[in-house]
Amino acid sequence: MDTELIRWTGTACTCVHCRGAHHLLELHVHATTGEDCEGVFGQLKEALEGEKSKNSYKKCCEVHETWGSMTWEERMAECAKLVRIFEMELGGIVSSTCKLLWKTEICICHWMWGSTNNFLYKCEAQSTGLTNHKFIHLIDAGIAINSAYPLVLHPKRKVKLILFFDFSDGDPFETIKKTAKYCEANYIPFPKINPEKLKDTDTPSSCYIFKGKDVPTVMHFQLFNKKNCPGEIEDFRDRFTTFTSSYPEDDVKQLLKRAKMNVSNNKERIRKEIQQIVSSSHEGQKICVWL
Repeated sequence: MDTELIRWTGTACTCVHCRGAHHLLELHVHATTGEDCEGVFGQLKEALEGEKSKNSYKKCCEVHETWGSMTWEERMAECAKLVRIFEMELGGIVSSTCKLLWKTEICICHWMWGSTNNFLYKCEAQSTGLTNHKFIHLIDAGIAINSAYPLVLHPKRKVKLILFFDFSDGDPFETIKKTAKYCEANYIPFPKINPEKLKDTDTPSSCYIFKGKDVPTVMHFQLFNKKNCPGEIEDFRDRFTTFTSSYPEDDVKQLLKRAKMNVSNNKERIRKEIQQIVSSSHEGQKICVWL
């Protein structure tokens, strides 16, 4: 995450405000999605441990000590309090880059972007759980699990096959693991993910297939893998990062070539999965494939 921050801002800023704001953002995201925050607390306390941020450090330690006994709502409230203390203590000594990062952090922690009036509030239509809330709180899938899986997994869509081309930076299996965890928590049918199949993060295969009973089949494709760039995976990852704003024409051609190879190298496997789904479906049943 620190590497991504440097790539995004365009500078290797290591000031206490920039590092603190970054780790506060990480803490809020982890807390929102129910992930373990132990490592983030350690990094945040390390960033805040200094004379200029002693009040923020003290509050961080207090929150950390009681974190395990808090409800989700209490954690969100404590995150907001910690942000306010941090802002009061260090708000006046920041660069323009840090200010941009900090404004983003404030908006996310206080959910200025995600809270909106619920037009279904007290609607007389059949209750769906949304009619009881005056406001609804939305989160971008890119923040929560970095994919649009929730949009296609609604039961009424009846999706049978998902072809997911993962172009994410960092852990090549983060998206599929977060999606499985999200679906389990929300009782959404999704295939079980065997962690043994996802151990090789440095040299992943080009395609992983996950399936099960009464769940959609998921074909998970890695952008850079040992099939389309053997021995050069790390080089390609460093060359094509998330926050690079532009690329030379030759780089674009190389990227498109690798993406196309992911399809051509696995076309028989894709065809096989489609045929299996069609043959097992009832006559007249709609088959939905999501790419």
